[in-house]
Amino acid sequence: MAKKSRKLPVYDQSVANINEAVKYLKTLPNPSARSYAEANNLPYQQLLRAYKGGHNKKTRPKPKPLLTDDQELALEQFLDTIDDIGFGIHKDLVAQYCNKILEAAHKGSGKPPQCGKNWMQSKPLEIQKKLAQQPEAIRKHRRQVFIPTSNNREQVSLVEAISAHGKVFNPMLIIKASTILEAWVIDLPGDYLINISDSGYNNDKTSLD
Repeated sequence: MAKKSRKLPVYDQSVANINEAVKYLKTLPNPSARSYAEANNLPYQQLLRAYKGGHNKKTRPKPKPLLTDDQELALEQFLDTIDDIGFGIHKDLVAQYCNKILEAAHKGSGKPPQCGKNWMQSKPLEIQKKLAQQPEAIRKHRRQVFIPTSNNREQVSLVEAISAHGKVFNPMLIIKASTILEAWVIDLPGDYLINISDSGYNNDKTSLD
C-alpha cells in the first residue's frame, strides 16, 4: 500500500509555493512578480520579497541576545542567592536586575537597552523555573494548605523552634478549639505536641506550654 504524502502546514506550503515561483521567475528575461502572483493566487508582497532575497519567518535571522552568556550567568547566580535566602522571586525583580546589568555594561551617550515584556519568554530553563515562583501562586498554595476542605476555613498554627545551641524543640500544633479531640492525634508523629487556643494562633498560655 502506497504511503500517503504528508500535508505541509499552511504557512510552510505557502513558503514552498513562493520558493518554486521565485525559481521560475528567475528563468524569465523580464519577469513580473505582480502578474505571476495574481495569476497563481500568491501573496504579492511575500513573493516580491523572496524574489529580492528577503527573509521569511523560517529564514529570518534571530535577534541579538539581550544579555551575553556572562551576563546571563550573573543573573542566574543572583537569582540563586535570592532563592537561597528565602525571598520570593518575581518578574519585576528579574527585570529590575536585568536592567541594572544592561545599564552597567552600556557604553555611549544614548539610553541603555531594557528588557521588555516578551524578554522573559526566551529565558533559559533555570530562569524560567525561578520565574514560576510567583508570590500569588505561593499565597494560593499556602491557602490551600491551611484550608483542607471548601466548607472548613478554620486555621491551625504550627510552631517549630531551634535554640541557639542547636537543640530542636518538638513541633506544636495549635488548633482553634476548647478541648482536644482524640481523633486529632491519630497518625500524628509521636514527637508532635498539640495545644489549643481561642483563635488558633499562639498566645501567652501556649507559649508557656
